[in-house]
Amino acid sequence: MGLSTTLGLIYGTAKPQPQHALNAADDSTPIDETVGTLTVEMLDLIFQRKIPTTVSIPPPCRLQFSRALKSSLDNVIAKPLDLYAWLNLLLLPVCTLNLYMPKNSSEERSGVRKKLQIVSINEALATWKEPYGCYSLVQKVLELSKPNHHQQKQSVRKVKDVNLEAFRRKLSSGLYTAAILVLSSDGVAPSTPDKLHELQLKHPSAAPPVIPADNPSSNALCVDSKSVLQALKSFPKGTACARDGLRAQHFLDALSGAAASVAEDLLHSIVGVVNLWMEGRCPAILSEFVASAPLTPLLNPGGGLRPIAVGTIWRRLCSKLAATLVCKYLTTYLGNHHFGVGIPCGGEAILHSANKLV
Repeated sequence: MGLSTTLGLIYGTAKPQPQHALNAADDSTPIDETVGTLTVEMLDLIFQRKIPTTVSIPPPCRLQFSRALKSSLDNVIAKPLDLYAWLNLLLLPVCTLNLYMPKNSSEERSGVRKKLQIVSINEALATWKEPYGCYSLVQKVLELSKPNHHQQKQSVRKVKDVNLEAFRRKLSSGLYTAAILVLSSDGVAPSTPDKLHELQLKHPSAAPPVIPADNPSSNALCVDSKSVLQALKSFPKGTACARDGLRAQHFLDALSGAAASVAEDLLHSIVGVVNLWMEGRCPAILSEFVASAPLTPLLNPGGGLRPIAVGTIWRRLCSKLAATLVCKYLTTYLGNHHFGVGIPCGGEAILHSANKLV
């Protein structure tokens, strides 16, 4: 079993690798022979690298990012069958909002680092607008994310301080409950055959769901701007991103500050793409990257693993909206034969009734 397959099973869903797909551990393989061509293999490689993005968009970058996001959304709406347009949209956050890594001790200072982060985002957004800009940024991000010997030594030396660093980040963002949880965390399980086997026992492999070929008789769910904005605001502060790097906070940042001048048009474009998701009009080849949720095996304090799944914001946003739309109908449909949908403390009612019977 290769390294990419092992990591795929521990940190995501293992899948057959195309013959020309790239291995995350093999940095000698050229990205693509056709200059300027985006491929699914590129998206897969970017996702394997798990490139970090900024928690929020700096105010001086918001208007420019909003315009880039709206352009990508509009391309998808205009050409929903075009794989390139969807790849462009999914790669935008990780290509333009990737976290700036200081190169020396002077850049480690908070004020300097913030300025360099702003410069990095603005330069990436300027490149994005160029012909084949997305392709150029993908190559640049992959080159910067190559692990070198110095970075590997640094990661080993700082492994004991990971929780403390995460605690400080949560504290600075006002996430006090999360900060306390981080301090008591045992971290992520190491990638070993034993841990892989334990994870496979908890989540055995299964065939993907089969989508019926016949068109459904009922109409697809449809959302409006008000419901999408409410759903975006309902995400808890500090909600994590998936492998695509897009966060709920990025949407809110792109709709505020200097970007407020284009907020209405941007929200309208977001709604258009969400409705495409609802209709199932995304290319099927992208389903495993958008609709699946990789597993991260956390170590339980008492022993064993506790896998958590973090899906993309697109998937979570559509799930929220779909659940909200159908919930009001389910309450009437299920009547008195349920205790879970739209009933406060429904689980407690079952528990107390069972206790009385006992």
